[in-house]
Amino acid sequence: MLAPRIAASVAVLVSTMMVPVLAQQRTEPIRGVVVSDKRNTFVGFNAGNKVMAWEAADNTAVGENSFALNQLGAENTAVGANALWSNSYGQRNTAVGYVALAGNVDGIDNVALGHSAMYSNETGESNVAIGLQALYMNRTGVNNVAVGRDANFSNTTGSWNTGVGVDAIPGVETGVGNTGVGGESGYTENLANQNVAGSFNTWVGYQAGPSSPAQHSGVIGIGHRAKTSKDHQAVLGSPQIVETLLFGNVGINAVDPAATLVVNGTAVNLTGAWGVYSDARLKTDVVAFEDGLDVVKRLAPVTFRYSGAKVLSTEQRQVALIAQQVEEVAPYMISTEPGAEVDGVRVMSTQALPYLLVNAVQELEAKVAELERRLAEAEARSARP
Repeated sequence: MLAPRIAASVAVLVSTMMVPVLAQQRTEPIRGVVVSDKRNTFVGFNAGNKVMAWEAADNTAVGENSFALNQLGAENTAVGANALWSNSYGQRNTAVGYVALAGNVDGIDNVALGHSAMYSNETGESNVAIGLQALYMNRTGVNNVAVGRDANFSNTTGSWNTGVGVDAIPGVETGVGNTGVGGESGYTENLANQNVAGSFNTWVGYQAGPSSPAQHSGVIGIGHRAKTSKDHQAVLGSPQIVETLLFGNVGINAVDPAATLVVNGTAVNLTGAWGVYSDARLKTDVVAFEDGLDVVKRLAPVTFRYSGAKVLSTEQRQVALIAQQVEEVAPYMISTEPGAEVDGVRVMSTQALPYLLVNAVQELEAKVAELERRLAEAEARSARP
């Protein structure tokens, strides 16, 4: 009984508005509701094309001139004046808002919500634009997502870009795989530095973005006004940041770090030696460290190259000690870490090494002083008459 009730309701609505129910083939603009025998529903002045092919079915258009030029497009939804106005063959598009997706011709599977959202789209596919003028300039780009006023505004042919936030990645036109999250993410004060063609960049945070006119790729900028300046660069924060806290183990060029900080490569301190807390008030259970010359004499430095295990570089020749040999004479310098590739890997801490050398030098100085004393006594004896 439900179908007859629906049919009756439609008939009452149309008769009340004094607008006849017409077939799709119509010769004059219609004010009101038109329901065709192809399951199309058009509401509004000149909504839906006067002449469409039989295949153009299951479309809904609400608003003046919405979906006005359609030829073969099917399963589209247009809500708002001039929404999907130019659509000819596009299918499964949803446009909600004044002139949303107005320029679409062949694009399919797009979603545009907001005044002028995806206004210029022609053949772009599988894009999502939410907000005033989001993805406004897109013509052929595919798989883009723009959420926020003017998000990804300038994109024309770029694909796989994601902009979330007001004016997110505003300059990208042809770049691929860029991500901007936050208000004006991807922003630059100097328009000459605007990222237009760079690809695979990520900016997260208010006004995080490029600081160089070169079209860089593969950059990561995280934080308020985090500015990137060259390819494959990662920037965390800005010069205004005064403190950065990281918790857990950190690996630099190293996977599965087993210590608080693991660096696979070189490290440079531009201000001098690395410092440690050494105040007596911070220490307890203090015991004299006595190892020295005897241990140092048994250490055997070697040159070598890494084998490549644990992703260690094999190119540069290194100078160091062998941990197993050090473990025999100074076990407190050695620890082990688990690993899938090499289990029980020895890790050497050189923290004790300077103090071994301090003790060794003091022992040698004492020996030298003793020899000098004996030599002086011998010279004194030989000088007697």
